[in-house]
Amino acid sequence: MKFKLINLSVLLLGIITNQIAKAQVDPECKKYIQDYTQKIANLDSLVGGQVCYMKINMTVKEKGKSEETKTSVELIYDKDFQWVKNNQMTIIQDKKDLYMVYPEKKMVYKSSSLTEENKKKRTTDFIAGFNLNLEQLNSLTCEESNDKKAIHLVYKENHSSGIQNIVYHYDPKINMMNHVAITYNEAHPIQTQSMTYEVFDKNYKKLKNKSAASYIYDKKGQLKEAYAGYKVIDSQ
Repeated sequence: MKFKLINLSVLLLGIITNQIAKAQVDPECKKYIQDYTQKIANLDSLVGGQVCYMKINMTVKEKGKSEETKTSVELIYDKDFQWVKNNQMTIIQDKKDLYMVYPEKKMVYKSSSLTEENKKKRTTDFIAGFNLNLEQLNSLTCEESNDKKAIHLVYKENHSSGIQNIVYHYDPKINMMNHVAITYNEAHPIQTQSMTYEVFDKNYKKLKNKSAASYIYDKKGQLKEAYAGYKVIDSQ
């Protein structure tokens, strides 16, 4: 299973607006989702020395396959630095450079980071696209059990993404979603997909180095020992 950042963005949800008013919407559920999405939307605009750490366990069940595919994703980020790792690749990015490391291929891809203007445009486009998708909602409802909430989004049959429904498990005590489960329609190659948020630390203290290049190169400008024999492709 290939890992793509855009998949995380979609699964982490977007800001919900009044465009879903025509669907059967529980106002309290809407508020919970809005609070959560506001937190997620602010990940690119952290202030001061705030650093966040997330660990997400992901499971995918493809149609026609008996076994599920499982992987974990770790993220460390502040306003100007991002480090993302799963079992196939590592992405390291600061304000200047972006490195994508593929251990299996022994490859490092280097490119320029997005400008602030492009970051804002990416966020704006994502929100607009997500809100457009929400126009295809049939319902947004809540169930509550043992002080936890399950928020159900049911989509119309012709939803462009192939999603049939999404269930967000929300824990009011920690004010976050700790599990997301997605079911796809019959035409989609994936049957189900889930994400469990094992850790969400908004005050991570272990990030010491915020230069992307220093994770790849030593002080002499040579590849670090961990990347000996790797090929570097610079697209800048």
